[in-house]
Amino acid sequence: MNIPAYCQEDLIRLRQLIALLTVEQYRQPCEWLSQATIGQHIRHILSFYDCVLRQMPKGCICYDQRNRDIRLEHNPSFAIHILEQLLPLLQYYQEDQDLQLTASYAPTMEAQEEAYCSTSYFRELSYCLEHSVHHQALIKIGLREQSLLLLIDEAFGVAAATLRYQTTSNS
Repeated sequence: MNIPAYCQEDLIRLRQLIALLTVEQYRQPCEWLSQATIGQHIRHILSFYDCVLRQMPKGCICYDQRNRDIRLEHNPSFAIHILEQLLPLLQYYQEDQDLQLTASYAPTMEAQEEAYCSTSYFRELSYCLEHSVHHQALIKIGLREQSLLLLIDEAFGVAAATLRYQTTSNS
């Protein structure tokens, strides 16, 4: 499989989880996550994928300019709708291409200075996938707090390399 296909699997796994959650569960503040909600983590994951897929045709990615649509945090149906828009883009954009990554790492607006580096579409999708798995681990904490772990399998929120390591170390 190629990187876009792995990302598609990732988004499909998220869509399956979102479809199982009630609005209340999706919006429930999690004490163990400083009052963050599952919906906030879903929004964060989707905004990074959206950023890459929408900006990639321009040849430059800037995560600072990602869309932070608050509806994704509060409305699981809207999150599924956005997922359904992202999946065909992953299917359509199957070839790697060179890109430039732009970011500002300055903590204040006054000191804002942009940094640039060369990257590629597949590299940024790889980042989105790893970023998603990291946030899924946090979502798992929220699910645990709500006694909803039965909605996911043990691999949810665990990096592929970790799963492979666990398999070989348990043999």
